[in-house]
Amino acid sequence: VRTATFVKSVEEIRDFLYAGYGCFFTSMLKWSNTRDENGFSPVVIGSWAHAQGLVGFDDRPETIALYGEPLACVLNSWSRWNKGPRTVRGTSLQIPEGAYWTKASVLLRGQVVALSSVAGWPARRLTNYGAEGNV
Repeated sequence: VRTATFVKSVEEIRDFLYAGYGCFFTSMLKWSNTRDENGFSPVVIGSWAHAQGLVGFDDRPETIALYGEPLACVLNSWSRWNKGPRTVRGTSLQIPEGAYWTKASVLLRGQVVALSSVAGWPARRLTNYGAEGNV
């Protein structure tokens, strides 16, 4: 990685992910190890010292109506640390094992970083696996 950018807004998180850039965040926040029926996990009391990857973003109007704001999909490196449904609401897609949805604004309580200018690999065209809209 040749450059990294500190991300300062929910819109920047969305835009970097949509453009195919790798993003991660660090914080002392802790999330529930149980996802709701839509794969969402709330922040809970306690703390983790851990960096996690951002692998998705959902700013569909119905998601904002349900949760009050867009959601970001977080992938924790701990693999099967959490339980609960993984299907993306309204689709047949599933988020990865160990992933969960969280309110995007919560990530700004930590430090969000977008990575760019990666050397050594050719550019890739990202697939949407049949999803529609900005999932």
